[in-house]
Amino acid sequence: MIGSGHPWGWIVARYMSRFVARCTPGRRGARGQILMIAALLLPILLGMAGLAIDIGLVASLRRDTQNVADGAALAGGGVLLDGGTVASAKTTAAGYVTAKGYACPNAVCVNIPPASGPHTGDSRYVEVSLSGTRNTVFMRAIGRNAYTVTSRAVAETVLLPKNYALIVLNNLCAPNNGSTAGTATYQQNTSGGGLTIAGGGAAINSACEPSANLGGTSRLTADFIDYNSDGLWQQSNNATTSPAPTKIGAPVPDPLASLTPPLAGWPSASCGGCTAANPALASISGGGNVTLNPGTYYGGLKISGNGGGTVTFQPGTYVFAGGGFEYSGNKNLDGSQGVTFYNTDDPSAVQKQLQPCASMKITGSGTVVLNAPTTGPNTNMLFWQDKNCTADFDYAGSTNTTTSIIYAPNARLNLSGGGTLGANQVIVGSIDFNGSASITINYGTGVQADEPKARLVE
Repeated sequence: MIGSGHPWGWIVARYMSRFVARCTPGRRGARGQILMIAALLLPILLGMAGLAIDIGLVASLRRDTQNVADGAALAGGGVLLDGGTVASAKTTAAGYVTAKGYACPNAVCVNIPPASGPHTGDSRYVEVSLSGTRNTVFMRAIGRNAYTVTSRAVAETVLLPKNYALIVLNNLCAPNNGSTAGTATYQQNTSGGGLTIAGGGAAINSACEPSANLGGTSRLTADFIDYNSDGLWQQSNNATTSPAPTKIGAPVPDPLASLTPPLAGWPSASCGGCTAANPALASISGGGNVTLNPGTYYGGLKISGNGGGTVTFQPGTYVFAGGGFEYSGNKNLDGSQGVTFYNTDDPSAVQKQLQPCASMKITGSGTVVLNAPTTGPNTNMLFWQDKNCTADFDYAGSTNTTTSIIYAPNARLNLSGGGTLGANQVIVGSIDFNGSASITINYGTGVQADEPKARLVE
């Protein structure tokens, strides 16, 4: 403690004596008395200054412990959002605490669900409580050697609605390892072209490094671009994104995962006599107009040829069971009254090579007008591929006018061509976009998608 014999004490006493002398004019020879009074008051003044300093140190400790508790709660919530267990979330939160220099043995400072407060018993919440101790500097003179403060934070795991026009679902690499290399689930290597999302944004779920890769002079433009914080966004050469991609803490859930798919049933009257046991590819080529009926096309459907004309799809659901769906040539397609194209396999086919789910290919140059149903079980579903089918979906943008969802959760969408993609929302396993043209997705709410988020609530 600083006393009157300390150099700083002498200086303070001297200036105090000057102050008191000025306040008591007309008294001579009082300098010694004033110096004595100043020396007696000095410990009190220094004690007050020391109290202020120690209080500041305690406030700093409280801020530090609160920041650590907040960060740990968010870290644990992020694990839960990532599909991790309660045990792994506790371990992660406790590891965050200890990494910041505080004690949390056996994760005792973490409760999932919280043990107190308004969210007690709710497993969507992560509670972190920790204590910190700091030694005093000046208050030891009055017997106070240390201060202990306790901070608490609670984080909530929540899904927040967001206007995702594009969701790339596949996460081919393990999360949270920080070093996993793998093939990017979003690849774009366009020359002078790019993808524009109007009125919405994109989400890339992959934890691969990279999870997205843009090369050449690719352009990706949207209202927002989100990607898994466990992954890596990679751009090379003159590729650009607008705005800059933003990390999110967990993959975006598949908003259609619980939707019941159509079933293969009675053969369509237009399939040419196909049956489940003996599938046959229904083929349309040459010129002229053709009208097709809904139902199951065992063996698939192929539309080709450059003879012109229009293929009209009567309203309903078209199931391609084995053989897939292919459109090439210059015929026009008219499904404006509401159609769903569902691609799956044919396990009943006698010949094994005709059983698997085949690819879908939309590469024709005619005018395409396809609208999904606006009512019923398949509302807003246009192109839909079985989740167990990994066959590629080739799509060349052209003069397409559609209101729809393209949903192929475990397939790769190969984009090329230009114009409008022909969808309001695209939800696929991965994307490979090559060529020199530009493609646009005009966002429309076919299904509500959500961003997973951990946020502090206490």
